[in-house]
Amino acid sequence: MTDKTKQAFRGMAPWLKFLAVLCFVRLCVIFVAGVVMIILNIGPWHLGRFLGAFYIIIAGVVVFPVRWIFRLAKQSKLCGHEDSEENLEALAVNLHRLVKFYGILTIVLLAVYAVAIAGIFFVIPLTNGV
Repeated sequence: MTDKTKQAFRGMAPWLKFLAVLCFVRLCVIFVAGVVMIILNIGPWHLGRFLGAFYIIIAGVVVFPVRWIFRLAKQSKLCGHEDSEENLEALAVNLHRLVKFYGILTIVLLAVYAVAIAGIFFVIPLTNGV
């Protein structure tokens, strides 16, 4: 590994750690908001409980990429200080997991958007005539 590559890994580590901490704070806020929504149960048809449970599920799913970002920060720092194929391999594996997770999440969200748009353009006009 060249010195420039090591320097890039050393420079990347604090930013990854910063992003991981921000993601962890966001995760905690989402979880607490979910618990509060379940407790207060604001809205008709138990909508508060439903949304609260949804927030808690989202927080549970977001735990995995946050862990991978923390690992990336640690492994990036290690790769910046020593020549180790094991550290570089672990860095690549966690980066692959993170990118794959966000790729799958993007596909799922695009599908949800497509269904929502289809509902707006096809279902709602049909129900207005009833």
